[in-house]
Amino acid sequence: MEKKKISISEIQEMKRRGEKITSITAYDYPFARLVDEAGFDVVFVGDSLGMVCLGYESTVTVTMEEVLHHLRPVARTCKRAHVVGDMPYGTYFQSNEQAIMNATKLMQGGADSVKMEGGGATLQRIKAVVDAGIPCWGHLGVTPQFIALTGGYRTQGKDLDTAKRLMSDSLKIQNAGAWALQLECVPSELSKLITERLRIPVFGAGCGPHVDGQGMNIYDALGLFDKFLPKMSKRYTNFWEQGITSLQEFHHEIKEGRFPTLDQSFTVPEEVMEKLIKEIES
Repeated sequence: MEKKKISISEIQEMKRRGEKITSITAYDYPFARLVDEAGFDVVFVGDSLGMVCLGYESTVTVTMEEVLHHLRPVARTCKRAHVVGDMPYGTYFQSNEQAIMNATKLMQGGADSVKMEGGGATLQRIKAVVDAGIPCWGHLGVTPQFIALTGGYRTQGKDLDTAKRLMSDSLKIQNAGAWALQLECVPSELSKLITERLRIPVFGAGCGPHVDGQGMNIYDALGLFDKFLPKMSKRYTNFWEQGITSLQEFHHEIKEGRFPTLDQSFTVPEEVMEKLIKEIES
């Protein structure tokens, strides 16, 4: 049976009836097949691809062209999941017109929604993009594109001032027209309060169990990123170690002459070889 694409209204209805919403990242065709087959509701093509796929030190280096390169195969592959494309660093800062232009590129690349980080001037960009007819997410808490301003990858909202700002910005993002909000590394108690106050679905990463939707980077979930495991993540398997073990076995079989065998080889009829050898010798 052909899968039906999950709609924004269906995801919003999940919030209303208290059903947890699932999300995860994917950056290419094979992983998109895996997560769609696994039944995830939302798939992010995040700028985190810079760190886990491209070897960058942060997300700031990621370009629109790189996001589009990874977005297209994911969007083509996900038959059910709602695909969200990240607006990369610097692609929506300058003006509403710049934000609309680049959000349009993501939609043309196959995204079902786009996501922008931060409050402040980002609120104007969200409203402009939504007014242009493009579904949009907000993103608050740890915002990797703004780590130079927020003091690094530290939990946000642990003091009264930042907690009040997060609460205020959450409501402003909703009022700007965003249909969902991503929180990252926000204390569980504050995330619960924001989730209860907002009409739109609230997704969390490192925000406790009380948000509407939970998500994780697929490289963390599958144990494919060996540099570190964030506190907010959990490894469900360890593909990194399994991969190294398997590849070492392949490497040693080649060295020892145990690969390939006839099972991995192609042959010609014996009489053809006999005739060929006679012709060569003559």
